Amino acid sequence: MHLPRLRLTYSNVIATLALFLALGGAAYAATKLPKNSVGTKQLKPNAVTTAKIKDGAVTGAKVNASSLGTVPNAAQAANATQAAHAADASHAAFADDSAHLGGVAASGYLPQVARSGETLTGQLSEHAPPGEEFWLAGGSYRSPLPASAPTPNLVVLFEGEESAPGCPGTGQASAGMLCVYIYNQANLESVDSSGNSSDPNRRYGFSLDVFADELTEEAWIIASWAYQVP
Repeated sequence: MHLPRLRLTYSNVIATLALFLALGGAAYAATKLPKNSVGTKQLKPNAVTTAKIKDGAVTGAKVNASSLGTVPNAAQAANATQAAHAADASHAAFADDSAHLGGVAASGYLPQVARSGETLTGQLSEHAPPGEEFWLAGGSYRSPLPASAPTPNLVVLFEGEESAPGCPGTGQASAGMLCVYIYNQANLESVDSSGNSSDPNRRYGFSLDVFADELTEEAWIIASWAYQVP
């Protein structure tokens, strides 16, 4: 059996070429869509992926902020803000408390006058060479006494004496008492109050007359003192 032989003729070639061009034109038309011809209906769900979005194409104006959740770092920032507000409130409370340090208003720490009930303290030391019958020793108050304060009642505790009525111990004194606690002494006979009790300078400190026991020997006194404003 013999198959018929195909014979290429001019008309066959032209017809085949025309068919190829027609099909190619249709495919080209399918890949080139008219402008503004694709809308929401033409897009399948999840059709637009992250890779298809140009960097910077979505701006803040296009984002619905209310639809966004809290970013983890933003939550930390919110907590930090709350902590800052709490700290501000704490600082305000601390500032209010600092106006009354130790129960005393800030104005109470200004160098005005000593307050009733306040205990003033200090140190004194004096030395006398041989031949001196007596010499002066004294101390200054860190703030002046009230003008109405009476003359302090002096109590002297010699070395080895730890307490006495009105003077319970080093650095302490009852109201109106001036307690002198001697902890190092030599050649002492007695220690008494000195000066005019009505002198205004009495408000700023005190002075003591110290008498030596043997005039031919040197003498000294080293002590601490305490006075409580009545």
